[in-house]
Amino acid sequence: MSPRNLKVPSSTGTVPRVDLKQPLKHINHSSQTRCLKTGDLIQFYGHHMVWDEHCVSEDVVIKQAPPLLQRVL
Repeated sequence: MSPRNLKVPSSTGTVPRVDLKQPLKHINHSSQTRCLKTGDLIQFYGHHMVWDEHCVSEDVVIKQAPPLLQRVL
């Protein structure tokens, strides 16, 4: 699937403005989410999606995780 065939569900609320000419960012580890911005096209485990305001980066997950989970992360 190419970014040109990307289908964005309309049920998520507002859809960010997306530049389909931008490169697809392949995410293989949660640490790679730290530099993503709203509107970035990403591929995660074979799924193509748009990073939007509802997506949560690794930094946010670690800060909001309970202390026991923070030690594991």
